[in-house]
Amino acid sequence: MDDAVQMRQSVSDMRKKQKRRRSRKAYAAGVLVVILALVGALTIIVGIVRAGADIVTNRREKESWERFVLPVVMMNLQAFDNPSEIDNKYIQMTSLWATLLNNSLEKFDTNDFGFLIIRASEVDIQCARLFGKDITIQHGEIDFLEFGDGYIYEPEQNVYIVNVAAITQVYTATVEEIEKVDAEILLTVGYIPPGSMWEMSLDGSTYQPDPVKYMEYVIRRDEGGTYYIGALRQLSSGAAGTADSSVYNDDSYNSGDNIDEENIAPDELDPTQNIG
Repeated sequence: MDDAVQMRQSVSDMRKKQKRRRSRKAYAAGVLVVILALVGALTIIVGIVRAGADIVTNRREKESWERFVLPVVMMNLQAFDNPSEIDNKYIQMTSLWATLLNNSLEKFDTNDFGFLIIRASEVDIQCARLFGKDITIQHGEIDFLEFGDGYIYEPEQNVYIVNVAAITQVYTATVEEIEKVDAEILLTVGYIPPGSMWEMSLDGSTYQPDPVKYMEYVIRRDEGGTYYIGALRQLSSGAAGTADSSVYNDDSYNSGDNIDEENIAPDELDPTQNIG
């Protein structure tokens, strides 16, 4: 009889632990959903607003590239000619956020506080995805003065502890133009400032806020055909430059021109292929 009671008690304790674990994951997932809603809501809304003007194929490609470059936009990296020039702390943070954005939270364990536990090896994969296989991360303590106290690196376990509830406001990406020059794809990316989801005019009508600056992302492919960000160039602030005939504009998509394997967006031609 005592054995039966102990067994029932053990089952009850196990169920309680599983429930607490699911609750912590649900909390972390809920917080990240809210953050991603704040980060990505503008992109979604802008996509809806543009639906009547953009050809569906063109908009879908732009949205794929927006998701691809978003971690870099969020961290507001400075211009570079080669990813090897980027300070390690920014490689670390963009790759960490790419890991959060490109995976289901169910993949990650949580600690007793509901913080996500992310293996450094997962961050390495996203680093190669963003900046190419030649770029590596020096894993270590994250600068809390610059990035806040929501990130902790545990060297013994080689993992990052992330409190997604402590993340501050970040930029949102909007791809304005896509141009193919030889073997490179050039993306004109607008930076929507934190909190600028909609602006309101004096008569009460809302309108889409303009990006505060533009950067040109140079997308290259390695010998295995995998896309990565090969360079980042500063463009003038304000309105994007006028597109020339080589830009993938709506007319070219409408006519079916310029649509070939070279123009496939990263979600359709997996940029993580051959990374291991």
